[in-house]
Parts: sequence; C-alpha cells; structure tokens
Amino acid sequence: MNIMNTKSAIRLTSATLAALGLLAAAALRADNINQTRTAAVNESWATPALWSNNAEASPGNAYFTNGYTLRTPNVTTEANQTFPGASLTVDGDGGSGGGGAMGTLSLKSRVTTIADLRLGTALISNAASDGSGNTLATLNVTDLTVLDGKTATLNGTNSNQNIYLNVTNLLGSGTLSINNTARTYTLAIDDATAFTGIISTLGGNATLVIASDLNLINGAFSVNTVTSLVLNKNLVVPSFTFGSVTLNTLGEAYTAAQLNDHFGTTAFSGTGSLIVASSTIPEPASVATLLAAAVMLAVTLRRRR
Repeated sequence: MNIMNTKSAIRLTSATLAALGLLAAAALRADNINQTRTAAVNESWATPALWSNNAEASPGNAYFTNGYTLRTPNVTTEANQTFPGASLTVDGDGGSGGGGAMGTLSLKSRVTTIADLRLGTALISNAASDGSGNTLATLNVTDLTVLDGKTATLNGTNSNQNIYLNVTNLLGSGTLSINNTARTYTLAIDDATAFTGIISTLGGNATLVIASDLNLINGAFSVNTVTSLVLNKNLVVPSFTFGSVTLNTLGEAYTAAQLNDHFGTTAFSGTGSLIVASSTIPEPASVATLLAAAVMLAVTLRRRR
C-alpha cells in the first residue's frame, strides 16, 4: 500500500469514527416529548397523534402529559403493558397553555409497568375492566417520584375498582394521596427512606392496605377518621396523624388493637405494627450488625490474652 492510500484510509477511518460518535450521541440524547391533547377512549400512549413528535412512545425519550389525560393500552386480560419511554411525567401544564392544571394517567390495562414515573399535580385512576365491574389495576413502578409541592392522587373510577401500587423506590417530597369511597388501595413499597413527603388519605371510607414493610422514616403519614388502615406489615414513620390527632413520640410501637384503643375507633386491623421512629434511630439491621461486630471484637481480644 502506498503512502497516499494509507492517508486516505486513515481519513476514512477517522470520518467513520466521527460519524459513529455523532450517531451514538444522538441515540443517547433523550428528547422531551409533550402530549398535545387528551387521549380518546380508544387511544393510548402508543397513539402517535398524541405526542409532539407525532410518533408513538418509544425508548430513550422523556414524556410529559402536559395537563392532559393519557391512557394505557386497553387490555382486558392480565397481560402486562410496559411504558416504553425513559420516563413519564404526569403533571399539569404549568400555565403553558396545555391541557390544564392536572395531568391524568388512566389505567385501562389491568397490569401496567413504568420504570420511571414522576407525579406532579396528577390523578392516577383505575379505568380497567374485565367485564365483571370489579377489576383490580396493578401499577408496577421502579422509581416513583412525587414532585416537590405537588399532590398526586390515586383514585378508583367505578365502585370496587381497586388499585395495587407496587413500587421499588419511592422518591420526592410531595404528597401521595388516596381518595374515593369503597375502594381498596394496596401499597407495596420496597424503599421509601429517600421520600420526604406525605402519604395521606383524602376522603371517603376507603381501605388502605400496607402490604410490605414501609419505612417512611423521613416522611409523614396521615389518614382521615373514616379510612380503614390494614397493617399487614410494619409501618415506620416519625409522625402519624389520625384525623386531628398526631402520634410523634419517638420509640413508641402500636399494634392495630392498641391503635383502636388509643383513638377510640375500629379503623385499624392486621398483624403489623405502627412504629414511631426518626432517621436518627438505627434500623434493626444496623443494630444487629453493630452487635455482631462487638461480639467478634470480644472474641478476638479474648483469644489474644
């Protein structure tokens, strides 16, 4: 190969690498895609005409409801429907002339999965149906962020349309509220230690079930006096309010029966406990680790004697 051919090959290789680099950068860049109108009954996030880029929701992009109602695909079976975008923000339009002050996510599918869901002034409603009129909607979220200063509400649509919220990480500092009468709302949250907001019930004789140990150690929990709270697992929180009465004496633990006696109600049930604790108190796992380390140190010192 002569020198000229070698230089041409080098230039070609450099140009190819540069082009590949630009393509990779474009692929990694997440575009912000706004919803432009409310989804019709037969439309979903897969409807191209709903989005500002005129394409169905796809991987890599960040999507915003912009004050409109977005629907999941209408699936009457238990087949999971996964949102394909990098993130979905359900919020109002912020006065920008979109759909209004509140964004809505209507769960038409019985099982919905979203990796990164961000809730502002938002309504999450169960609109699923299997023909029985009593359909559970399950929402699986890896990272659920409730935005600062905003209130996001879980709400059944028809009688007995319950919601099961399954979350890996609860984040943010807003308010996650439960609303509506005669519905059962189940919370299964793996990690809420980074959440500094409030979980509350708004009104109606709803039933709220704590299905996994909920360590809300940097947040607060509030229920009204007509809500039934089922403690199937432990609830750890620095401040718990029932109606207008607040429990915030650190270190106290209450069974459901003790809570009923304390508040003069029958609203509490389940085998779990309400534990009033702050983030300054070590968790049981941390205490166990410290005790184990102390035992090992004692054994080591004894062997050296």
